[in-house]
Amino acid sequence: RAYLACPFRFYLSRVLGMQPLDASARELDPGAFGTLAHDALRCLADFPDFDDEDKLAGILLARLAKRTLRQFGPTPSLAVRIQLRSLQQRLRAAACIHAAAVREGWRIAQAEESFIGEIDGMPVHARIDRIDRHTDGRIRILDYKTANTARSPRETHYRPVLQRWDDLQLPLYRHLYEQRNPGAPPPTVAYFHLPQASADAKIEEFDLPAELVDSALAAARGVIAGIRARRFWPPAAMSPDLDDFALLFAGGSGLIREPEIP
Repeated sequence: RAYLACPFRFYLSRVLGMQPLDASARELDPGAFGTLAHDALRCLADFPDFDDEDKLAGILLARLAKRTLRQFGPTPSLAVRIQLRSLQQRLRAAACIHAAAVREGWRIAQAEESFIGEIDGMPVHARIDRIDRHTDGRIRILDYKTANTARSPRETHYRPVLQRWDDLQLPLYRHLYEQRNPGAPPPTVAYFHLPQASADAKIEEFDLPAELVDSALAAARGVIAGIRARRFWPPAAMSPDLDDFALLFAGGSGLIREPEIP
C-alpha cells in the first residue's frame, strides 16, 4: 500500500527508516489506538464457543483495563481517557457481533497468525488478525478496522473506474492462505468494522472474483518489480493531512531533487 501510494515516501520510510515525530502528542495516534483494540480482541480466541454478549464484553474490557494500567498507569491524561471510553464502546459492539457470529456457526480458528509466502520469489510476510471456520467448513479471513468512519473493503482497496489498486491487503491475505493450504476452497475476506459510531459496527465481506484476484496479484508483482529495480521516483501528490512527510514538501515537491539511490 505504501509503495502504491507513493514510491518516494516508501523509500523514505521503508528504506531509509524515516518516521515522523510529534513531541507534543498527548493522545493515542490511530496506530496505537488500533494496537490496544487488537490486543483486547485477541483474547476472543480463548473462548471460541461463548455467545453471551455481556460475558464477552466483560472479558474484553478486563483485558483492556489490564493493558491500559500497564501502559498509562492509574491516571491517564484526559485525552487518553476519552479515547479509552470510545474504545470500550467499540469492544462492547465487537462482543455483540462476535456472539452473533458464534450463533451463526462461526468459530475462531486462528488469531494473530503469522503467514509467510512468496510472490515472484519475494518473501511476503503477514499477520492476519483472525481466521474463522464455519461448522460447514467455510473459511473467512477477518481484519479488524478501528477507523472512526467505516469504509468498505472495496472502497479502500480498488478503484474500478481507474482500474487502480490502492491497497492489496485482503487479496494478499487470501493468496497467502491459499499458498499454505493448496487445494482448499478459497476463503472469503472481510473487514470487522469497529468505528466510532457503534451502530455502524459490522462484518463486511469483500467479493473477490478470480479476475479481481488476478488483477491484485499483478499489481503486487508490479510493486515487487519496482522495488527490485529501485524505482522510488517521482513523489506522488498527497493531501498534507494524510502525509507523514508533509514538512518535507512544504515548499512543493518541485524543490525536492531525485536522490541518488545506491
